[in-house]
Amino acid sequence: MSSKITVNCKIPSGWKKKIKHLAAERSQPSEQIIYEAIAQYLGENTSKTNSRIDTLEEEVSELYSTIAQLSSSIKKLQQQAIAAASMNPLTGTPTTERQRTIVALEFDEDDGVEDEPDEILYDFLPPEER
Repeated sequence: MSSKITVNCKIPSGWKKKIKHLAAERSQPSEQIIYEAIAQYLGENTSKTNSRIDTLEEEVSELYSTIAQLSSSIKKLQQQAIAAASMNPLTGTPTTERQRTIVALEFDEDDGVEDEPDEILYDFLPPEER
């Protein structure tokens, strides 16, 4: 590697603010941000730039892994919910189709506790007069 030299140049004050902001975000000195910018412009690779890309790739891989784990957990919970819905809450055993039908009939909304008004009016009459 060749020796390094110092370069001085004037830049707009807005650039200086942007450079300081980037440096603070990356926890790097401002000189490193300028060095990377010049290297990128010249098409040179810097180990710092590559390490940032490597770090981002690792983070993306971790996110993909986390998403896969969450998807698996969701599928398991859905299967457990389906299994729980088909279990008899009193005995803990699987319900049969007949039992589910009976339970559905017992809790039918149309068959309320109160009778219909016309049933009440006719209930006291003898069967032949109903």
